[in-house]
Amino acid sequence: MARTTLKIVGRLRFTDEDGLKYSIPVGKPERTIWLEALPNIDNWPTLGSAPESPKRPKLAAGRPRNHEEYRARWQAAKTAEEQWKAAEEDWKRDSQNYILALHADPTYRASAWDFMAKQQQEPKCVMASGSVTFWSFRDKILSLESTDPEIFFQKDPGHFQITDKAILLMKNYVLRRERHFEKIKRDVEALENMEKLTGVPRQPIPDSVRLLVWQRDNGQCVKCGSRERLEFDHIIPFAAGGSSTERNVQLLCETCNRSKGSTL
Repeated sequence: MARTTLKIVGRLRFTDEDGLKYSIPVGKPERTIWLEALPNIDNWPTLGSAPESPKRPKLAAGRPRNHEEYRARWQAAKTAEEQWKAAEEDWKRDSQNYILALHADPTYRASAWDFMAKQQQEPKCVMASGSVTFWSFRDKILSLESTDPEIFFQKDPGHFQITDKAILLMKNYVLRRERHFEKIKRDVEALENMEKLTGVPRQPIPDSVRLLVWQRDNGQCVKCGSRERLEFDHIIPFAAGGSSTERNVQLLCETCNRSKGSTL
């Protein structure tokens, strides 16, 4: 049975020091690693090939024929190991200098900004491994894994092609989450602002009604538009039988509310 798993696992970021990188979780216990988001960083056009890691020397094959040969092999292995360690230190230094030059290179920075802009509009693949892929969309890193031929189809052994439906699936997933959290953010802000209002009656207006009225009236006085010293007002006074529903409650500033009371 076809199965598709989609989730947000990390984020994309760009800094002057670290360049354009994305995070993914690895290992057990799980830890987060940061990887370069742009391709070809080991052979950047303006910098050439990155320094290659030195290969660790191999021990001589077979058993030594005598003590002298054993000592000669041991000494050769020791010398080769010391040379390899020295070469590795040089490689680490040269690699660090290459990365610093890469991140400072104008063409790299232009490519990074271009990638950042494009992934705001469409999901961009940052890594693929069989039927598991990692994508960047709106600064979020998504893991997409699927055995559904409408999501992935196999072009040749070990290589999968993604479909347009997969792109739509990722966009829908991220945009719905953003809308959901944006609504939560607005609700929290409204509730926090309501806590600051002067003369807010806790009863008989329920919190749910106050939240709806605050959002409907855009957090301002319906009479003069002021956002200062706001109060919840019963259009038909509660004492005169008015209800505490959304239709009978409005936002007024203290001045408008008092002037209304004087004309009743």
